[in-house]
Amino acid sequence: MAVEFGPRSLDAVVGPVVVALVAAALQVQLSGLPEIERQMPEPGGVGATRSVELTFDSGSPTAATIHDHVGPGLDATGNRQTTTIGAGPLSYELRLTKRGEHRIGPLDVETTDVLGLFARRFQIETTDSLLVYPPAYRLDPESTGLSVFSTVTEQHGSDEFAHLREYQRGDMLRDVHWKASAKQPDDGLLVGEYVDNRTRETLRIAVDVAEGDPDEVAMAAASIAVHLLDDGFEVGLTMPTETIEPDTGTTHRRAVLAALARLSDGTPGDDALDRADLVVSGDREVTVSMDRVAAPFGDIVATQGGDRVGYSDPIPSESATRSDAAASREVAP
Repeated sequence: MAVEFGPRSLDAVVGPVVVALVAAALQVQLSGLPEIERQMPEPGGVGATRSVELTFDSGSPTAATIHDHVGPGLDATGNRQTTTIGAGPLSYELRLTKRGEHRIGPLDVETTDVLGLFARRFQIETTDSLLVYPPAYRLDPESTGLSVFSTVTEQHGSDEFAHLREYQRGDMLRDVHWKASAKQPDDGLLVGEYVDNRTRETLRIAVDVAEGDPDEVAMAAASIAVHLLDDGFEVGLTMPTETIEPDTGTTHRRAVLAALARLSDGTPGDDALDRADLVVSGDREVTVSMDRVAAPFGDIVATQGGDRVGYSDPIPSESATRSDAAASREVAP
C-alpha cells in the first residue's frame, strides 16, 4: 500500500490496529481477580453423578478459559471450558468413582480481551471437598445363614391408631394409609400415626480392618447397614476411630455412610468387638460374623445374572421416594 498509494495510506490500517491493541491490553490489565462461589452437591455413593455450579463476580462479562481441578476418585466432564464468566452460573458434571473425601479446586482462570490478543492468568485457591459413600449392595436374606436378617419384630397391626398426617420424606411405604389416601387424591399420600407399642431391635455393627482392604470392608458394612435400616432396625456402628450410637432415619443413615466413607485401617478393640452384634472384617475375603457364626459377604449378597445387585442410591431422593410410593399405590388393594 505504501509503494502503490504512498505512506499515508497505511494510516487507515495502523491507526485502528494501535487503538485495538491498546484497548485490548487495558481491558485485560484492568480486569481483577474474579470472585467465585462454588456450589457443592450432596454426597453420593460410588457410581452416582453430581453437578458442580460455579458463579463468578467479575464486574462485567469477560471472555475466559476456566479449569476447575478435581482430585482422584472423581471423573469430571466440562470442568475445563472456554466461555464468558460473569454472565451467569456455569456448571459441570462429576461421576463419583471411589469412596472417600475428595478435593475440588483450585480453579485456574485465564481471562482474554474480546479480540483474543492478550491474556491474564489467575489461580483461585478456594477448594472444597465432596464425600463419596462406599457402594451398597442388596442382600439375599434367604442365603445368609444369619438369623439377624430375619428378626425384625415391628408389627403395626398391634399398635393403637392415633391420627393421619401428610407423607414426609423418609417415611416407610408400609406406613402409608392407602385407603385414606385414595379417598383424598388431591391431598397426596397420607401416613398413619400409631401409639408406639412396638419393640424395635437394636443392632451394633463393629467394623474391623486389622487386615484386608478397607474399601471392601466399607462396602460390606454399608450394604449390611442399609439393609438393616430398611428393615426397621436401629443400627449402631463401631469403627477403629469413630462410634455412632444406634438410631434410624435419613440423617442417621447419612452419618453411618459418611463414617464408612472415611474408614481406614485399624481395629475397634477387643471390648468393642465383644459388645457388637455383628462384626464385619476383612482378610483374604470379607466376612460377616454373629454369635460365632461367620459367612463370607459374597455368600449373602443378592446377585442377578452373576452380578451383584446394587442400590441406585443408598439414600433415595424425595422425588424417587414419592415415585415409588405412587407406583405402590396403584397396585395397593
